[in-house]
Amino acid sequence: MLKVSAGFEVRVLILTNMFPTKTNPYWGIFVKEQIDSYKECFPNAQISVLQLINGGLLRRYLLSSYRLLKRCISAKPQFIHVHFGLSFLPLFFIMPYVRYKKIKIIVTFHGSDILGNNRLSLLVSKLALICADAVIGVSKQIFDRISNYNNNAHYLPCGVTSQFIHFVNRANDKRTDTIVFPSSPQRVEKNFPKFKRIIDRVECRIGKKLTIAIMESLSREEVANLFTNSVCLLMTSDYEGSPQVVKEAIFAGLPVVSTKVGDVPYLIENRNNCFISNNEQELAEFICLILSSQTKTVEEGKSTKQYELTNNHICQQLHKVYKHLLSA
Repeated sequence: MLKVSAGFEVRVLILTNMFPTKTNPYWGIFVKEQIDSYKECFPNAQISVLQLINGGLLRRYLLSSYRLLKRCISAKPQFIHVHFGLSFLPLFFIMPYVRYKKIKIIVTFHGSDILGNNRLSLLVSKLALICADAVIGVSKQIFDRISNYNNNAHYLPCGVTSQFIHFVNRANDKRTDTIVFPSSPQRVEKNFPKFKRIIDRVECRIGKKLTIAIMESLSREEVANLFTNSVCLLMTSDYEGSPQVVKEAIFAGLPVVSTKVGDVPYLIENRNNCFISNNEQELAEFICLILSSQTKTVEEGKSTKQYELTNNHICQQLHKVYKHLLSA
């Protein structure tokens, strides 16, 4: 674990529209998990969160500038770390104060903020790229895009927590003919119709029905149990960043069959029983192969790449970004 240097007590204000709430406890859970892991690695860190989650566009973003200014005055942060490009909007309106106080700005881009089609989100994200002292992409595709606008760009995916790994290690490994769909069918970009067509092909080929598990509103423990009791994860997304669900599947030994999107090719590179294709027939054949082999994806022991996907490693790299900015 990276040691905190003497006199270097990090004060960070997190500004984000992605964070769990009572009504939606798993929305932006990976942001909260990164914060919690950072606190575990660096107990002296002072981290506060300003959530942009209530009201319409005016209330959520424009009127939050006043709340943000008050929080900056009270918390005296060294850094404002923005998660998701659109969340930068309130910060833009208090930039004179932020620059006067020499507060460093870091922006983490999560996907649709910089790769999507929403004009407002793209505009604000490009402003953030210009104004930020450092930028982070959670996938290699995002990193390639943001590094064209900011010279201090970093690739840091959201990591898998030690708690999730603990849940996986204690779960009963009983593989069944269950295929996991990794999100809500209502999310258009996840392309549930393609998922269903592929499952229909597989069932026709093997002559029996499969169980479909929808991964929606599940706790990390429930996800671990689901992954260790399923035969594979089928991702049919039209686009992705660095999908957390694929990383967690890797740690759970769950085979992954996916379209070629985001970081998935990198994440499952050289892994047994993990397949990528944009052809529905090929994806169906891959699933049939997995059903016939019932082989786990991840070998015993953890590879270097697996360690690099843990939140402990990611937080150590993030700490280096903070430390470098203060010394610059």
